[in-house]
Amino acid sequence: MTLIERDGGNTVVWKKALTPAAQPHIEKIFLNYKMLCAVYGKDRVAKAEITGEDAVRFDYIEGMSWGARIAEVGYNQGKEKFFSELRRYYDFLQEGKSVQENPEVDFSVQPSDGKMINIDLHPDNVLYTAQGPVIIDYEWLYADAPIAFVFQRAMFNFYYNFHHSLLENVTTMEEIWKHFDVTEDDKHCYMQLEKAFSDAVGADSFMERYRKENVCLDDVLSLKKQAKKRILKYIFGLTRR
Repeated sequence: MTLIERDGGNTVVWKKALTPAAQPHIEKIFLNYKMLCAVYGKDRVAKAEITGEDAVRFDYIEGMSWGARIAEVGYNQGKEKFFSELRRYYDFLQEGKSVQENPEVDFSVQPSDGKMINIDLHPDNVLYTAQGPVIIDYEWLYADAPIAFVFQRAMFNFYYNFHHSLLENVTTMEEIWKHFDVTEDDKHCYMQLEKAFSDAVGADSFMERYRKENVCLDDVLSLKKQAKKRILKYIFGLTRR
């Protein structure tokens, strides 16, 4: 469970385990924080602190998500500026790339050997602050996951789940793939790994994590359904080629 509350004059974010079985996940989030700090530096990862056995506390950081920034640039300034800003995000993503990428990641385990890759590092999980980008979500790290897989997951979330209304007249998924040299083999790898991840953690959790506070549940479910249909339609088109 995620909570946002005031602590004195500060706003803090909590993730709390509701059952004893969920406590290891809280511990894992804190471990993920330390591993990402080693890759990107402490200034690039939202600070996390363990508070007891069942909760982790995060600093609340003000700022626009990098995804919103990229989409806004595209909508207001056009395709060339859009791809320039998206390239900056892509280069940031590449900083975490493993030199021994594994196209057959086992999502049922999270081994500590190998370079841990944040597979949810889409641009709306990164705040763009005056000091630069700050990663605010790092629940899912897996050893040596291919960056091409992470990038495709990121773009599906960015384009279909968050900013489709702003970007549908700016660019297409195929244009994004072409611009960043995403190959047919990369797309095949994505489909295999996305299915494996969904099977391992539960198919609905991929969409469920993005529920926003103070939004009507019916509206949220409708938006999720629309985004999921767009993604599945695109993937179905790939399988028929």
